[in-house]
Amino acid sequence: SNQNKSFAMLGLAILSSLFISSCPVKIDEKFRLGKNFKQPLVRKDFLKSSAAAIGTAVAAVETANALPGQSISKNDDFSLERIYDTKVGSYLPALPKKLFRKDRLPRSPIICIGEHHPSPLDHHLQFRTISALNEALSEPLAIGLEMFYAVHQDALDRFVFIHGDLKKLADETNWKKTWGYDYNNGYSKIFRYAHFHKLRMVGLNIPQPIVNMVRLNGLKNLPSNIINALPDIDLSVASHFQRFDSQMREMGNVHGTINDETIQNYYEALTLWEEGMAYRASSYVHDFGGKMVVMAGANHLSNRDSMPDRIKKRLNGVSPFTIVPEPVEWDENGLPLISQPPDSDTADWWWYTQMDSYSG
Repeated sequence: SNQNKSFAMLGLAILSSLFISSCPVKIDEKFRLGKNFKQPLVRKDFLKSSAAAIGTAVAAVETANALPGQSISKNDDFSLERIYDTKVGSYLPALPKKLFRKDRLPRSPIICIGEHHPSPLDHHLQFRTISALNEALSEPLAIGLEMFYAVHQDALDRFVFIHGDLKKLADETNWKKTWGYDYNNGYSKIFRYAHFHKLRMVGLNIPQPIVNMVRLNGLKNLPSNIINALPDIDLSVASHFQRFDSQMREMGNVHGTINDETIQNYYEALTLWEEGMAYRASSYVHDFGGKMVVMAGANHLSNRDSMPDRIKKRLNGVSPFTIVPEPVEWDENGLPLISQPPDSDTADWWWYTQMDSYSG
């Protein structure tokens, strides 16, 4: 049938998208999605619809912040920044060019740095981290991006190594429909830097239609050819599920009753999302060497049992170095107002910033 043919095409598209060639590979849009599949929801609209439907914690947190992006303004005070090193147990100055010196670089080939998608401050600290690492490293640096699908690799390679046209990149990757956050709230500056310095930008995400299929129907109801094309998905991490389950049920008290099947389907979709990104990032450094900075939502990184541990198991036990930004209030001594310092089970660095306009 036509539907089975589309499932087969989609499965092959997923399988091909999980591998990164040394040269661009053109993937036709119809082949990527299959003619019977709808275009993916805009990323922030997907979060809104998910929160409205069942109030998922992940979606609700990000949706609350899904405002139009703003540029860095004169009111953004960069003196209100501190990095808390969870291993040392002390604060560091938020100066990545001093912290990332040639003699003091993360051992891991992957450095994950989180973001609250509409926050210009978060993208600014990502830019500073990437530029500091690029200056300090003697090996190649790549940038792994949650906001692009794996099947966007052709367009990403053309942008970095050929034309450097931001509008063309946005058009070719259908940015407004696949991601939806403001291109100019910090993303474009990072992308320009990548083009200028020829840092490969790597799409990490599995196409949204696949995630939507799992969210609605669960992994068990996917056609076998699609399941076989997906990376290994570990649903057995109890702490990861319990945290998600409790957040979902808490949100359910606001949005209505959430049944167990719905929670399980949403959990499987979240886990697929994280496993797909972990697979792509670890495969890249395995095949090409060097280091990679992974830019992804803070919720995917703020506990090691989420995406970081999924990367670790694919790097022979080497944990990625994780940096999580967090907007907070500040005391009169210029220190973050937090109830207690986070421990090393959460991240390597917590990068505290002022409350910018997106975070209220």
